[in-house]
Amino acid sequence: MVVVGGASVLLITRTIDGLYQTEFSLPAFGLFSLLGMLLHLIAFERGREEAALDFAITLAGLTYIGWIGSYLIALRYLPAGAWWTFAVLTSVWLADGGAYVIGKRWGRRQISPNLSPKKTWEGYFGGILFSVGFGLLLGMAWQAGAGDTPLTPLTTALVGLVMSTLTIFGDLGESMIKRMAKAKDSGSLIPGHGGAFDRVDSWLWAGVLGFYLITWLFYR
Repeated sequence: MVVVGGASVLLITRTIDGLYQTEFSLPAFGLFSLLGMLLHLIAFERGREEAALDFAITLAGLTYIGWIGSYLIALRYLPAGAWWTFAVLTSVWLADGGAYVIGKRWGRRQISPNLSPKKTWEGYFGGILFSVGFGLLLGMAWQAGAGDTPLTPLTTALVGLVMSTLTIFGDLGESMIKRMAKAKDSGSLIPGHGGAFDRVDSWLWAGVLGFYLITWLFYR
């Protein structure tokens, strides 16, 4: 409950704070961290021997889901943020789709047999090609259809390259957590899709990477 409630509050406070301000986000993070410690101290007194480990997991959840996840909101707050958010998330979807199509047809060499046996190097590089190639086409279409957009074929291809190359580690990280927890799915909120965490594992990486990439390139 602390993770779910704290992460939700962090997302809300990031919306209030805006692009760089942390007037509400940092205090919320600190208070929920202390609340988590208090609840796990009570659990230990009641016989929960793994309470210290539980607290570490709670703190990790607050940081990874709440704080890191809030970068998706910060991305939206950038100038032309709607365009950038769409470009970043579209790049992730294209990479996932390309990896699935190419991997299923030609995949042979596993990337990480212990974490995700179905992911292959062939699919991985296919996802990069999809994301960069379609990124170029989308950039051309957006530039032709909306002259005031900052998205060009070069920028969308670059965003596609970074997203498709690195966000796979968010997916693998989520698989690692499920393996350690000995759970097939991260939850039952979205049946048939492995849980809500499975739907956003790559987005968490994409929010941070996209925010700093775009800030560094255009808004320094």
